[in-house]
Amino acid sequence: EEILKLIKIYVDKNPRKFSYIPSLGQEIYLNAILLFDCVIGNSSSGIIEAPLLKTKVINIGDRQKGRYRFGHVIDAPSDFDSISLVIRELFDNKNAPKFNYVDFKKKYLKNSPSNQIINILKNS
Repeated sequence: EEILKLIKIYVDKNPRKFSYIPSLGQEIYLNAILLFDCVIGNSSSGIIEAPLLKTKVINIGDRQKGRYRFGHVIDAPSDFDSISLVIRELFDNKNAPKFNYVDFKKKYLKNSPSNQIINILKNS
């Protein structure tokens, strides 16, 4: 709530540059990701949808720890200095890994929940 309050105050001070939209809905959000330079947060969309759409991602904290990532995601501890450093590194790094569909498909199929369920049922 405190972060949201600060975001709203900042937007109110800079209405020509920023706007606050509480929810875009799934379709608009996925299309909007294509326009973003970066997604920053701790949502699963930052480790799944955004990288698939070739958008840079900074994942804050360990909420998504252990979850499979579908592209280039940089993890940052949840403090101001760490997040600031990672943002600078992300935009300064011209050699950031690119999304590779073949590698994604191999890793996803190998780790997909459906395949894991099938293997468990076969071996039971």
